[in-house]
Amino acid sequence: MEDLIIGQVKVRLNSKQKYATKRGGKKYWRVSVGYPARRIQLSRFIVECLLGKALSTKAVVHHINEDTLDDQTKNLVVCENNSYHYLLHQRTEAYRATGNANSRRCEICKEWGIPGDGDMVVYRRRCYPTGNGKARHKSCHNNQNSWRRGGKFSACYW
Repeated sequence: MEDLIIGQVKVRLNSKQKYATKRGGKKYWRVSVGYPARRIQLSRFIVECLLGKALSTKAVVHHINEDTLDDQTKNLVVCENNSYHYLLHQRTEAYRATGNANSRRCEICKEWGIPGDGDMVVYRRRCYPTGNGKARHKSCHNNQNSWRRGGKFSACYW
């Protein structure tokens, strides 16, 4: 591999350097920084060098093309927390599937729809008042609730 120059900092990645793997199977480059050395993701190190300061511990670096080994500066976005990072992934998935980033997938039938347009509704839970909630079609929601109440869709096998 080549040397990576970020501002006035030079990082050497040799062919023997291994990448680390996260729990979800995502791969990313790691570098040792400072003394005593702390190992951080290369993408996080690049952003810190460009900004000239350390990122907060809650900040997450998002890769636009979702290739975690591609650490070009034009491919990196800093998210203030993991919630915003999840929102970026959710809207990207919706845009790729339907062409509209506001679309949501029904958690029951797995079809896409736009909340507020037609019968797609986002149900929020009381314990997560600021969360996005779960998107469902009204018809899917009613069918599931009638099954729970013992309506026409109930079938008890136990």
